[in-house]
Amino acid sequence: MTLQKLTVILFILTLFAGMLLSGFLVHRGAPATKENLTAETIRRCEWVQKRFSYLSGGDLAAYLHKMEAQGVSLGQAFNFMLSNPQEISNNSLQVTNPPIQDAWGRPLNLIWREATLSAGVSDVLAKKRLVVLVWSSGPNGTNELGRGDDIVVR
Repeated sequence: MTLQKLTVILFILTLFAGMLLSGFLVHRGAPATKENLTAETIRRCEWVQKRFSYLSGGDLAAYLHKMEAQGVSLGQAFNFMLSNPQEISNNSLQVTNPPIQDAWGRPLNLIWREATLSAGVSDVLAKKRLVVLVWSSGPNGTNELGRGDDIVVR
């Protein structure tokens, strides 16, 4: 077994162990409402950001900018990272995934952190220390920038 294969296997095991330990998977007792399922998806997006450099050895912002330069949206990139974690360390740009969606089937809202001042996002979103901020437009489907019925993980 090559070192690269071993690294990929270790990466996948670390990813799933982290998801289990950090409460990523929906808890058995939690009702499977669209709001809860959407919050879990947002948590997964935030988790992969926090763990990216550890899991891949790279810089998340540079990785995402490289993907955008190839015509991949942030939503597609996050869907790819969560669906194909073994490919992150390979710097793969073969992304055919649709944008990541909430439980209503609508794309999640994703914005670069540095764009938050001009975008006017809610204080809860603005205080997050992530490269990309993620939230859902919620049940009404209207992007209220993290306010109203939008779903934001605190």
